[in-house]
Amino acid sequence: MKRFICLVAVASCLLAQGVSKNVSPNSALIEAAAKGDIVAIDAALAQNADINTRDNQGKTPLMLAAYNGHEKAVKHLLDKKADKDLLDPKGWSALACGVSQQKWDAVMILLERGVSVNTKDADKGNTPLMWAAYHGNIKVTKNIVGMKANVNEVDNAGWTALMGAIYKARVDVALFLIELTGTDVAVKAKDGATA
Repeated sequence: MKRFICLVAVASCLLAQGVSKNVSPNSALIEAAAKGDIVAIDAALAQNADINTRDNQGKTPLMLAAYNGHEKAVKHLLDKKADKDLLDPKGWSALACGVSQQKWDAVMILLERGVSVNTKDADKGNTPLMWAAYHGNIKVTKNIVGMKANVNEVDNAGWTALMGAIYKARVDVALFLIELTGTDVAVKAKDGATA
């Protein structure tokens, strides 16, 4: 009888946490990564979940961990060999997910692991450098540039990272980008705007 009560208590706890025996290992991994739950990540992987599985929007566990700023989960997934450069159907990488949400610790882990910095999303054509400059994070901007990001890349409206930094009055980022050798300050956006 005690064993039955114990099993019921464990099952109740698992159900309260949203764990169900009907959840596939891949779905469990997606949910665990989005929550940053390393124990649940390992449990899903032990059940043969695909580390690069996709949710219904095409995001991988690594993208979800980065998007939500779960730096320990990002590091753990990378240690478990998650593909750091996969893109979702809209062209978003794990790096773009983290930078767009200003999850700087997760972003720095991805940069330290050598992610690709020149991806562009399909929605607006933004790059991780554009997001970092727009949000004004000088440290991340410098790291992305140091990884050979194209500073003159334009988005779908013809804007560069420098234009975004100036538009948002991110003075330190704008000055850094202006002082870089090769930065074209005369790029004209489709609306005629320049840096």
